[in-house]
Amino acid sequence: MKNLIGTLKKTAVLSLVLGFLPLSAQAATTYGPEASASVVAPQIVQQASSQSTSLLAGRISQAVSSAVGSGFGGGFGGGLGSPQTAIIGGDGKAAGDSAKDTAMWLNIGNSWIENDQSGVDYSGQILTGLIGVDHQFNDQFLAGVAFGYENPDIDTKFNNGTFEGNNFTVSPYASYIFNKNFYVNGNVGYAVVDYDTSRNDGAITGDISGDRFFGDLSANSRFELGGWDLRSTFGYMYLVETQDAYTESGAGGNRIEEEKIHFGQWRLSGQAGYEFETQWGSIMPFGSVQLEYDSIKPDAGVADQFGTPVANDKFGATFGLGAQANIGDDLSLTVEGTTAQFREHLDVYSLTGTLRFKF
Repeated sequence: MKNLIGTLKKTAVLSLVLGFLPLSAQAATTYGPEASASVVAPQIVQQASSQSTSLLAGRISQAVSSAVGSGFGGGFGGGLGSPQTAIIGGDGKAAGDSAKDTAMWLNIGNSWIENDQSGVDYSGQILTGLIGVDHQFNDQFLAGVAFGYENPDIDTKFNNGTFEGNNFTVSPYASYIFNKNFYVNGNVGYAVVDYDTSRNDGAITGDISGDRFFGDLSANSRFELGGWDLRSTFGYMYLVETQDAYTESGAGGNRIEEEKIHFGQWRLSGQAGYEFETQWGSIMPFGSVQLEYDSIKPDAGVADQFGTPVANDKFGATFGLGAQANIGDDLSLTVEGTTAQFREHLDVYSLTGTLRFKF
């Protein structure tokens, strides 16, 4: 009888321990010191791709604004409703002069990102660069192509590691212009991604290869009231990134299976600016607000052995302040700073600059 009771006690204790093992194992392989730095990839991919797509969408809108001709932002001329549209270009040239309908632009941006949730805490920056060229084929159609680079450089504090990337993108884009107030933009893209990860102060490393497909479609409006420039956008972005399976190097390294990251986001944004004339052209300070709803996003898992969910808010907002300068007829410069808010434990601050030249 005593032996039976002893056996039952041991069985109960063993069952209790085994009952907690799945949760502990999940926490250890998802977050914490033993987790690969790649576990933060979904959040970093979301931020990096969102940043690149937002910047590209902004550059398309800038190009279209120049095409529709409304007095600002790269030299706008007469509206599309005018019979002179085809002969009065964005630089306001008179009939008989050659309108410049091709432009090249360069954008550099950097985001500082920090997540302070215990068990998944990380911080770092994401550098992005874009270069593009577009052409206005007629009064209603503009198309171009952009090439981009992403460089996430993140310290994953939860495992004393790093997550770094060198990603290259190509993205054709186009816009259909209904009139001087309404137009639709669209772009699709492909990226080759390569990430280097480490943990335990570099004792264990990993190399992730993969690719990403993405697209963005938006409806846009733009109105001028005196010196005021008012813009709005409603759109949707979607991406899928495939990260190939790999095996970490170093004692204690794990086999990480292939992962697909799906992310979709609805966006509603507004921008208001006021144009001031200068001796060299004009300048327009502006402010912006973008509301965001993540309709599709990866499961973030747990942050510790107790099963605490990783913060994974679906709603957020981005606020921005900037200025756009028109220098002469063919050169424009835009600088903007933004901050992402209303996402628990996550802070993101960004600064971007764009130079655009018509020829």
